[in-house]
Amino acid sequence: MQRLQRIAMQLIPRSTTTYFLGKFSRMRLSRKVIPWYVRKYQINVWELDRKVEDYPNLHSFFCRSLHSFARPLAKEGLVSPVDGLVTSTGLIDDQQQFEAKGQIYSLFNLLHDEDLAHRLTGGQFWVIYLSPRDYHRIHIPYSGLWVSHRHIPGHLYPVNSLGEKMTSLLFAKNERVVTEFRVNDQHFYVLVSIGAFGVGSVRLRHMPRMHPFRHRFLHHSESLFQGAVEELKGEEFGRFELGSTVILLTSPGFVVNNLQTVGQRVKMGSVLANVGIGNR
Repeated sequence: MQRLQRIAMQLIPRSTTTYFLGKFSRMRLSRKVIPWYVRKYQINVWELDRKVEDYPNLHSFFCRSLHSFARPLAKEGLVSPVDGLVTSTGLIDDQQQFEAKGQIYSLFNLLHDEDLAHRLTGGQFWVIYLSPRDYHRIHIPYSGLWVSHRHIPGHLYPVNSLGEKMTSLLFAKNERVVTEFRVNDQHFYVLVSIGAFGVGSVRLRHMPRMHPFRHRFLHHSESLFQGAVEELKGEEFGRFELGSTVILLTSPGFVVNNLQTVGQRVKMGSVLANVGIGNR
C-alpha cells in the first residue's frame, strides 16, 4: 500500500493541482463549501471576527482573521508564531543538523545559507504543523529586526504525517521561504515557512506574493529582501493561503528552556520557551 501511495504522490501534478485548487478557492462558488469545512474540521466559529456566511469564498475563510481576544499574547518568553501541532523539537547539533520525525536534516540543505547554518549550531528548533482546521496567519514570535528573506524553490509534497512517511527529508525538498530576525548583536532566530500540496501561496510582508505554480521551473534560491525592519512580538507578518508547516530555529544561548514537547498543540501567542536575554 505504501509503495502505491508513493507512486501516486510522484505522479500527481502537484503544482498544477495546487494552482487550480487556489483558483477554485477564490471563486464565489467555493463559499458553498464553507459550512462543510466548518463541520469537517470542527472550526471554532466563536473566534471569528465575522459571521461564517459573510465570507465571500473559501480562500477568505481559510485565511481568516480572528477576534483580538482569541489569541492572548504571552508577555514573556518566545511565543508560537502559529497555531499547530509540535511534531519535532530539540537541539541543533554541532554537525549543523537536527532530527525531525526520525530523519536527520542538514541546516545548509534546509536554509541554503552556509553562514546562517553555522551561526545556528547549538541552538534549538521547533517544527509546527498547521492542519486544515488551524488559524493560518503567521505572527512574530519575539521582537527584533527583520533582516532578510530567502525564497527556495522546490516541490509541493504534502506535509501531513503521510507525506512525511512517503517523502524522505521532506522539509528540505519543498518550496520554502527563510526569514531571519536579529534580536541583538549576539542572538537571532529564523522562521522557515514551508509550502505544501494544496498551498495556494505564501504571502509575507516586505516581499512579493509567492505562488508555487509560477516558480516550479526555478532551481536556485533567491534573496528577496535585505534590510532592517523592526517587528514587535505578536504582530502579523504573513499567512499561508492554503497551508502548511513552520520551522522556528533559535541561535545558541537565546532560549533558556523549552516548554513544549512533541505531540503538543500550541496556539499563536502561547509560550514555546523562556529566554535569558530579557523579555521583549
